[in-house]
Amino acid sequence: MAGPARATLASGGKRTRPRMVLACAGPAPGRAHGVVAAAAAVELMHMATLVHDDVIDGAPLRRGRPSVVGAHGRGRAVAVGDVLMAAAFREAARLCDPAAVRVLARATDELTRGELLQAAGRGDVGLGEEIYVERCLLKTGALLAAACHLGALAGGAPPEARRRLAAFGRHLGVAYQIVDDVLDLTGDAAVTGKPRGADLADGTMTLPVILALRLDPWLGPAVRAAAGDAGVRARLCDELAAHAGTRAAAERAAEHADAAHAALDDLAHDADAAALRALASRVLARADAVAVRAVA
Repeated sequence: MAGPARATLASGGKRTRPRMVLACAGPAPGRAHGVVAAAAAVELMHMATLVHDDVIDGAPLRRGRPSVVGAHGRGRAVAVGDVLMAAAFREAARLCDPAAVRVLARATDELTRGELLQAAGRGDVGLGEEIYVERCLLKTGALLAAACHLGALAGGAPPEARRRLAAFGRHLGVAYQIVDDVLDLTGDAAVTGKPRGADLADGTMTLPVILALRLDPWLGPAVRAAAGDAGVRARLCDELAAHAGTRAAAERAAEHADAAHAALDDLAHDADAAALRALASRVLARADAVAVRAVA
């Protein structure tokens, strides 16, 4: 198991979550050991979820390279994901604070519930915006919130600061997921790293599709057909990319990014707020870019 697990950890990525841990911890004099352990715990958990996601999706590639399931099969991939998850909890325990393990356990529970919620809503053209946002909070927001909470905890932040930093992570996660879902319709596969319309192909209902269906219910049959017909999917991507529902989705992302910024105002903890605000601003910039693309 060690080889595939090490390869997964070495596969790259932006390491956003560990960076969030470090930023939320702040200077943390005398606490470096716990901060590093918290950052490692979050990244290990993130990698475990990626391995398990690829098993669920049957994805042969991850970031352009063979995924664990693609290279080693389903059984070994499940085990590798489990090993990474166990390692995440081992690192969280190094903080010697039961609260750290509780934070990571809650995030793991929420990630699992988010995956089940997504599976339950697959192909449901009547899915509402509220369920979608809940799914984003669970699948994407939960681990970002845990990164911020663990960083603040490791850095000695007071409870109210920990709560607000976790709220920053949740809002940032929702904003990021909405933008990612918009880019599934408007983006270039060479940039996004996945085929255009991948969510339509597997029947995942995303916010731009939900809002477009609310405005134009007659799109429902095309959304259903897009899962099994590449031609319908390509035409629908073109139509949805310019649709008012997609512009509205980008605006929702901007609202959540603004809420993330607001969570950092007058924070009673010496976190690196500038680094955190830069992350939220990048999501805002992506939201603005996709909104402009949708108008065009």
